[in-house]
Amino acid sequence: RRGWRADGGASAPAFAGRQSDDLASGIKGRESPARRYEWFRTISGRATCQREVRNALLLAPRNWLLKLSLMTDRKLDDIFAKTLVGDYDDDAPWAAVNALRGIGSRDVFDYAVAWCRSGNSLRRARGADVLAQLGKTSDHPVNFADESFAILVDQAGDEIESLPLLGAIHALGHLGNPLAVPSICQHRLHPNADVRFAVACALGSFANDPIAVETLLLLTQDVDEDVRDWATFGLGVLGNSDSPEIRDALARCLDDTAQDVREEAMAGLASRKDRRAVPALLTALEGPRMSEAIREAASEMLGREEEAASWTGTDYARALRERFGPKAEQ
Repeated sequence: RRGWRADGGASAPAFAGRQSDDLASGIKGRESPARRYEWFRTISGRATCQREVRNALLLAPRNWLLKLSLMTDRKLDDIFAKTLVGDYDDDAPWAAVNALRGIGSRDVFDYAVAWCRSGNSLRRARGADVLAQLGKTSDHPVNFADESFAILVDQAGDEIESLPLLGAIHALGHLGNPLAVPSICQHRLHPNADVRFAVACALGSFANDPIAVETLLLLTQDVDEDVRDWATFGLGVLGNSDSPEIRDALARCLDDTAQDVREEAMAGLASRKDRRAVPALLTALEGPRMSEAIREAASEMLGREEEAASWTGTDYARALRERFGPKAEQ
């Protein structure tokens, strides 16, 4: 999630730097949201230009309309079938999911809705995956968003299997409707860590919502490292809510066993100008590698985001010591 910008847009608000306006685009299972997917403009090698299709419909005789309809149905059957091939996290089925999102039509919506109601758990998961960003681009919102929201809220509430449940939760995060927050948060204690991971990711789209904040605070102490990482990122970086509880939670995360969690905690504290970030930053800056998260946290703490762009870790450490004096090490 650092320094990337995924094509197609998603649910989260726009962020600068390593923060993204496509927070969860292409999240597959536990993969990073930095995963990029191509928006397919062709089906079986044939361009699907909307203007050409519209003109063809206006000029075509009645029997051609029937043939075109049957061809379209067969193409959708083929693409939807490809979403079921291989493992859930494989690239090929996700390429098919994104092809369907790119088409973004009412036919695709209806097909995906039918799959959300299927007796097959993988089909229910793929239906949710398609609805998550149907027709979404960088300058166009999700198609049929209100209808999709109703379907996905029901799925999140009724689903008993983990895969379609996490698919519905991720999708609700993509849609960005704040009414989804209670439906997402109800799964914060789910026994499956992948579902809790989906909760932490999805809540990044609502990181300032009070109910979401309460859940993210809880998930910063989850037993699963990835869940803690995304909860800390959502609470400290994606959200700008501030309270003693939030700051204390981020300060606790400075001692986490996972480096990513520690770095997100530093970034969150630095954005709030909390000096508890400084000793941890100094330690990190004197290490062998300065990550983008650490660079941004140090810049935030110093208020030098632009002028320090070319600084090394040593430069930042020296500036922090000059700014905060003997207390910098404490």
